[in-house]
Amino acid sequence: MLIEMSVSACAAMVTLTKSISWRTVVKSQDVNGIGVVIYQKLVSNSCYAERKTNEPPLCSERDGSRFPWYAPLDSCLFTTDITTSDERYNWPDPWPERLDVSYASVPDDSASNKEKFEADTKYWKQLISEVYFSDFPFNWSSIRNVMDMNAGFGGFAAALIDQPLWVMNAVPIGQPDTLPLIFNRGLIGALMTGANLSTPTLVPMIFST
Repeated sequence: MLIEMSVSACAAMVTLTKSISWRTVVKSQDVNGIGVVIYQKLVSNSCYAERKTNEPPLCSERDGSRFPWYAPLDSCLFTTDITTSDERYNWPDPWPERLDVSYASVPDDSASNKEKFEADTKYWKQLISEVYFSDFPFNWSSIRNVMDMNAGFGGFAAALIDQPLWVMNAVPIGQPDTLPLIFNRGLIGALMTGANLSTPTLVPMIFST
């Protein structure tokens, strides 16, 4: 019975990964019969156009701009970032160059938003250098975990990138969803409400602008 269930689950997984255009990279099985399969997500959208059936369907563009918090899950696929230079979207630059680059995959990719991003990055670099490391009366070497409670573009975390600490970027519910930009910068973050904040004892420094 267990073998039949395993075979059935494996067949269902094969069907699913084919339908969403994932490629099998590695498949292995040890002496105990425990198997491991590693998949690679697609790097272009051409596979979606070649599918015989549009199942699961592609999400509409407006689905991507919908506020994500507490939204019901949809059985649709978002298209991947385009890699060609003449298309709207591109993969992020290599690390650490990507840290200071604004990408078009954020909800608002207008010229004014890019100017705000650049100004925010410059502002935090200057403030960290001239104020936080000079005037604050505490030992930065003792800080390991920081939570920015109003992360915005993630400029505070980006300015601290050379320090031996990590910053959790919290984007408050009700504010513009800048998490895609934060992730594209190579930083970590999460949407936050007042009810799901981390335990203060786990975060030595909580920062909010």
